[in-house]
Order: sequence, then structure tokens, then C-alpha cells
Amino acid sequence: MAASDRHSGNPFPLRSFLISARARGRRDLLARAPAAWEPSDLGTHREWMMMKRMTWAGAAAVALLMATFGAGNLQAQASTASTDEGDRIAKAEKLESEARDAASDRESFGDAIRLYREAADLRGDDPGAIADLIMAGKLAYYVGHKGQAVDHLARAGEIALEWGDVLTAAQSFLDAAWVADREGHDAEAYELGRRAEKLSASPLIQRQERVSILSRIADLMD
Repeated sequence: MAASDRHSGNPFPLRSFLISARARGRRDLLARAPAAWEPSDLGTHREWMMMKRMTWAGAAAVALLMATFGAGNLQAQASTASTDEGDRIAKAEKLESEARDAASDRESFGDAIRLYREAADLRGDDPGAIADLIMAGKLAYYVGHKGQAVDHLARAGEIALEWGDVLTAAQSFLDAAWVADREGHDAEAYELGRRAEKLSASPLIQRQERVSILSRIADLMD
């Protein structure tokens, strides 16, 4: 086992990662990517009602545009946008497939990082980018690019939070804090750890998950 894996509390055991990657082969390693939000993920009834009002307002705006410019033009624009979106996602999925293959061999971790980053860039703030950034962050840690690892993991946390995936956000911030702490970046580690701690109080996180997060924070602060 690599020396970095022997440190207590290491969230990124390299040997286990490689075994998992090779065992799965071409199967999707990104199954943890969150689905689109559901009303229950928004936290409160008031927030959900605000979202509904925004949806109604958006529908009214579309109706006004159709009346002004004609349904045909809007439908053509929507079709073009849909095609562009489909092409973008298809390219991201191709990059992710190539990245999974590269990640199965430690010698090609650098290529895998680049491919996951490119896929995440294509996806933008789409929830699919979360898993890409998490994988890029872990791989960057393995090859010693710890600054990149912190950036990728923290960005994954930001996108997860935007989509209401509080648990993934807290875990990503905490992973980023752990790497920052290993680098001696105490202030950054503390800030990221505090963000994870605040999110752990969310009613969307189960008690067992909350205990796990707080336990990791306690280990980090020792």
C-alpha cells in the first residue's frame, strides 16, 4: 500500500480505488452523480412555492414570446438548442468513458484527470459534472497535484450544493479540507471543514451520515 494510504483517516485509499476501477472495467464508476432535484430536496414548503412561482413566470414569458415572434421561430430555436445540448452531453459521455479506461491504470492517471476535467467543463453546472470533478480531484491527489485536488473537490461541492445534494456537498468540502490540511493550508482546511460542519446540520442528511461527517471533522481538527 502506498505511503499516503497509511495515514489515518485517508478518504482516498489508492489500492481500493484501483481494484474497484479494474473490477468494473467499462461500467460506470460515476453512479453517485445526483439526479435532478425533487421538491423534497428544496428544504421548505416556502422555497418550493417560490420555485413554482418562478416556473409559472417562466411559462408566462414563453407565452408572451410566442405571441410576439410566433411559435414557429421559437420551436426552431428550441430544436437547435436541444441538438446542441445533446451533442455537448454526448461529447462529455465519450470523454468520461475514456477517462474511466485511463483511470484503471495508475500510469495513465494524468490522462484521466485531463479527460474528467474536460468532461466537467462540457457539462458546466450540470449535476453530471459533480462526479467528474470528484474523480479528477481524487486522481489529482494520487499523483501529487494536491492544489488541483482541493480545487476540483471544492468545485464539486459547490455544484452539488446548487442542486440541493447537501450530503455530496458536505462530503466533497470535507475531502477538499482533508487534502488542504495534508498540504499545511490550515486556513483553507478550516474554512472547508466549517462548510461541511454547517451542512451536516441540514435535515436532508440522515443521522448516521451526520455522525460520520462530524467524526471526520473531529479527526481533521486533531
